[in-house]
Amino acid sequence: EAAHFMTGLMLRDFLVQWPLHHPISWAEQYYLHYPKVALGHWPPLFHGIEAIWWLFVPPSRPSAMLLLGLIGLTAAAAFYHLARELAHRVVAFLAACLLVVSPVFQDSVSLVMADILTLLVGVLLVGTLGQFCRQRTRAAFLAAGALCLACLMIKGTGVCLIPALFLAPLILGYATVLRRRYLWASVVLLAAAGLGWYLMFNPSLATIGKWAGAGLGNQHNIGSVGQLAGYGAVALAVAGFFLTLPQRQPMAIASAAVLFSIVGSSFFLGAMNEPRHWIMALP
Repeated sequence: EAAHFMTGLMLRDFLVQWPLHHPISWAEQYYLHYPKVALGHWPPLFHGIEAIWWLFVPPSRPSAMLLLGLIGLTAAAAFYHLARELAHRVVAFLAACLLVVSPVFQDSVSLVMADILTLLVGVLLVGTLGQFCRQRTRAAFLAAGALCLACLMIKGTGVCLIPALFLAPLILGYATVLRRRYLWASVVLLAAAGLGWYLMFNPSLATIGKWAGAGLGNQHNIGSVGQLAGYGAVALAVAGFFLTLPQRQPMAIASAAVLFSIVGSSFFLGAMNEPRHWIMALP
């Protein structure tokens, strides 16, 4: 918490300084006074949002918690909008309430951490992939790729979402899209942009992999899926997949692609042994 809080505060303090100083030397001096700053260990998007928020409200832990609550409510509202495509508004509202009261959601809005923002990206990605499954347009696919990049700029665990870009067309039965140049070009650019950020702070791929716990010998924590919203809710979700996937329901295909992407990636990423990192799979 302290590192996430102080990193956002540092960016805010830099923005209100005038005239602006050289950012690197200024950050070094800031670090001497507040050594919990951790820009570079994490990507900048969450801390940038914190900094912009604190330009309008006084920096404090309560204001940070308010920001997290607003992000969480935005994710719940977006989830309700998606659920309305599948069910009556009462059922969709109850599903959104289930998302809000789920254990991983409650944990994420009680700490000044970046996880709740990855939930919002996860919800938006399901919606965007669902649109791609309906329309099969380049714009929808590129929007999904942009959301994956956004998640990479929040936390490195966002890499777990990238396989969903391939899984959605395969589950849809639209494998011919895998021969499109724009798909491979966008994925290469996505990987280059995400990896470029980490290489900028540490040029060693081995060290980056060590940070993420990347490897083939990781202890897998598939039980984290059941801890997201409770095993009963997960059982209902699995039943929903069996009912809707044979009908090629776009939102079901998108949801399955995101879930399978995260589950499959978790076998190679040690960081996914922490249940809070699975919040992207909650939708």
